[in-house]
Amino acid sequence: MKGDITLNGLSAGSYAEADKSFYTMRIDNFDMAEFEMRIIDFEGYPAAQGRLEFRNQGIWGTVCAVGCDTNSARTICREFKFLDGMKKNTDGEGLKMCDLYMGENYCGAKPQRIHYMAFKCESDATEIDNCYRELAEGCNHDQDYIIECVNINYDVPQNPDEGTVRVTDASGGPSPTGAGRLEYFKNTWGTVCNSKFTAKSA
Repeated sequence: MKGDITLNGLSAGSYAEADKSFYTMRIDNFDMAEFEMRIIDFEGYPAAQGRLEFRNQGIWGTVCAVGCDTNSARTICREFKFLDGMKKNTDGEGLKMCDLYMGENYCGAKPQRIHYMAFKCESDATEIDNCYRELAEGCNHDQDYIIECVNINYDVPQNPDEGTVRVTDASGGPSPTGAGRLEYFKNTWGTVCNSKFTAKSA
């Protein structure tokens, strides 16, 4: 084996025989990732935003958003080497939102376990293992914890140049499809009126 590397928490290595001129690559199953947590998108792939999952006794399960604070999302994202993170579940109405996040269903499947709830971290926490948590009780997958990791620091104002435009989706975040509400930055973000707005302008 030549040159072991780590790729997104997975072990990878190249193999070759001395009399051959080709290489094959082995990437371990995702269940063998070095982290005991992962963020999953609506299609089940690792992502920077989506449903938070933990591995407990070798089994992956979701996290109930009830009792989780924003600092837990920030701590998790920083463990994944992002600069910051945000809890996307809004308080109230049972925290039901994962089935409509970004216009897709991010909720875990009904047979999947729900491991934890009530993650709370100090503002200077660097590892999620140092944060408070409880075993999940009375939760369902409608309450799965949704977080978003970013490479900006939310504590520092991120003001773009005046005249910058953006397209946002129903959640207020950047539209992943390019379709959505047009906004313009002038001291603060504001919408653009549709009156006299032409197809050429779009």
